[in-house]
Amino acid sequence: MTNQLATVADGRVAFGEAVARVAESLSPLGAIARVVAESTACAVTMKELDNAGRRIDADTKVTLARLANRRNDAAASLQELRRQVGRTDLTAEALRKCIRNMQQALARRSTTAAEAKLYAELIHGFSADLLNHHSQQGHQVLTGIDMVLNGSGRPRRRRGR
Repeated sequence: MTNQLATVADGRVAFGEAVARVAESLSPLGAIARVVAESTACAVTMKELDNAGRRIDADTKVTLARLANRRNDAAASLQELRRQVGRTDLTAEALRKCIRNMQQALARRSTTAAEAKLYAELIHGFSADLLNHHSQQGHQVLTGIDMVLNGSGRPRRRRGR
């Protein structure tokens, strides 16, 4: 039948062969032997499920901690990039050249799906930056980077700016 003690299919509980063998060894109990074997199988199965749930919870916590660490690392990298870009004087011509380079890279057959996503987001962000370049000078590049990395649009402005 099955290696599991108890399974549920179509709303019905089915017991494995091991439960039937245990019920046979309890035959001196009479008709209650099957009930004892099956209820014990259910209890053991519940303990196994509880343990599996705890393992899943622990794994989930570890995974969430890893994701939080990755997010913190990405945020630190973004902060460093923003610091570096803030020192760079970008011109409209440099933005146009970047957009052309990314469009060419996007059209190549060797470009992976992950690269294509980044190129598309960067092209979108840099295009918007180019339109606003003269009025807001090089600060729009930071917005483009925030849009790509955060995916939520413009970064929050600090108070007092």
